[in-house]
Amino acid sequence: MQYSNRRLTKETLTTLDLSHNEIGDIGAQHLANILKNHQTLTTLELSHNRIENNGAQYLYDAYKENKTLIKLNLEGNPGSCCSTVSAAIQIRNDKSITKMDLHGKSIDDNAMKFLTDTLINNETIIELNLSQNKIGHIGAKYLSGLLQTNQMIFIMDLLGNHIGDTGTQYLANVLQNNATITELNISNNGISDVGVQYLADMLRNNTTMIALDLSSNAITDIGAQQLFNSLETNKVGL
Repeated sequence: MQYSNRRLTKETLTTLDLSHNEIGDIGAQHLANILKNHQTLTTLELSHNRIENNGAQYLYDAYKENKTLIKLNLEGNPGSCCSTVSAAIQIRNDKSITKMDLHGKSIDDNAMKFLTDTLINNETIIELNLSQNKIGHIGAKYLSGLLQTNQMIFIMDLLGNHIGDTGTQYLANVLQNNATITELNISNNGISDVGVQYLADMLRNNTTMIALDLSSNAITDIGAQQLFNSLETNKVGL
């Protein structure tokens, strides 16, 4: 890491590739400390190293102070937050992005905090794909907080996560008054009739949702009846 430190202090360096090495959280911390004040580096490649969540946190804190970094690649690192830190930087710098695809990135509840903090004030992304990750009810709570503020996301895909009935409750509560989400996929999330009741209550008030995917859950006849009853008063045809 001493070599990279010397190079990073040069004000002419714009790209640094350290991919496929053995850099861990300590190395990430050294890089983060330099990034806070470095004014020319635009691309930092750190894919396929050994950076865990602590290292991702160091880099995330540094990026909030750094004004020039455009791309940070943390793909192939073991930390669950690495993908969302990279996405956060991409979102900040690329105002043309309308779809964020984070399918199958091993994103868990901790990683969701990074992502939702970044998206709160975003005004371009209308479709968010978080399918096949490890998001639980805490991650769903972060998402519900995001949807209270963000008025741009129309489509959200949470297929194949672990939000369960509690996570469904968080989402249903905010979607009762949300006027932007039109499509929600929460298939294969361990949702039972309890979670369906929250969704049924939401659908009685929601006026924008046109597609709701609940396939491959644990819904019985009771839950199905709850949904059917809610459709009698729902003003938008699912």
